[in-house]
Amino acid sequence: MKKPLILGSFLGVLLTIGAGYYLYVSKALSPKTVAGAPVVATQPEPVAAETPAATTNVQYKFHGHEDLLATRAKQRLMVSPERWDEITMNANLSSSVRTTTACRYADLSPALYVKSIYAESALNRTMNVVGLNFRTHQCYSVGSEVTLIADDAASSGPAYRILGTAVIQRLMETPIETLPAAFMDAIGLNAPDKHFFFNHDFSIPQIRGQVTLVLFEMKPDKPLLDPTTVPPFIAGAVTLKAKSIDQFFKAGSSPIKPVFVDARARTATSPGAETYPGAISAPFFPSQANQLRFELNMPLSVLAGSRFDTRALPKDKNTPLLIYGENDKDPSPIWMIRNLRIQHYQNLYLISGGLEALKKEERITF
Repeated sequence: MKKPLILGSFLGVLLTIGAGYYLYVSKALSPKTVAGAPVVATQPEPVAAETPAATTNVQYKFHGHEDLLATRAKQRLMVSPERWDEITMNANLSSSVRTTTACRYADLSPALYVKSIYAESALNRTMNVVGLNFRTHQCYSVGSEVTLIADDAASSGPAYRILGTAVIQRLMETPIETLPAAFMDAIGLNAPDKHFFFNHDFSIPQIRGQVTLVLFEMKPDKPLLDPTTVPPFIAGAVTLKAKSIDQFFKAGSSPIKPVFVDARARTATSPGAETYPGAISAPFFPSQANQLRFELNMPLSVLAGSRFDTRALPKDKNTPLLIYGENDKDPSPIWMIRNLRIQHYQNLYLISGGLEALKKEERITF
């Protein structure tokens, strides 16, 4: 055999042995580290069992996912008194009442508040059920007549949007978590929207204890209100007569000590001006004179440029705040209540008649 051929065969055998040895050593060492050199290991194909559990529960198509607010606004929350009574009787429910619990210590409320997205439905008589979450307790009674108001704290429209007059026909008080399914079905309330239905402020849900369902009937006549006098009601707050304050809070409606808030405009509270003993000063600073002349239909856009000094208010937004102005012509507490609602203060009270009414009563101490 020729010498070059022998040499080529020998080199071929060496290459074969070397390749085999390389594969053997690589297999033996993988995926270990070879002295000082990092091993690059390929990732295995993902399998379904290794998918994190948190991602398996994400729902991208929930009730109203296309436009949730529009979906909720289209709800027709309506039921007849006869159907209400039928459900109550068949389910043996004791939650249907003649008066709300607060009537034991609160004056009868003159107004009922409808979330603004349901206002047109109420006017068109395609909705007759309202849900109330009594962060602040109010008294309602079957058969009583109320002014129906659209509730929208963030609106730039009029301070009061009066929808009409209504008569309360039925009431139900129940813990929100045990709201009867039969009632939700009857009035057309979807279970996912339950908390939204009772949350007029669109704030972080703080619904505790009982909620109230109100069945009402619209009347053809409009309420008669003096357009230059502050009405004895405001959305987002309970109106209290000066003579009723002591009884209301001694009944234990709040575990936190109430605070009087003097919201009168700075022009009326110059240094040394008389105020209620112990009251916190939180004055309204008007930017023009017409902000101090109350008009029922005055658009809130007129308040542009005005300011509020709320630095002295309690930091706990659940503190009951008893807000007053000079008298029933002073709109300052109305503007303050609207401002505090936007800041998510939860326990707001309007003192009817203002400081003038407070002076006529014995000094209130808590």
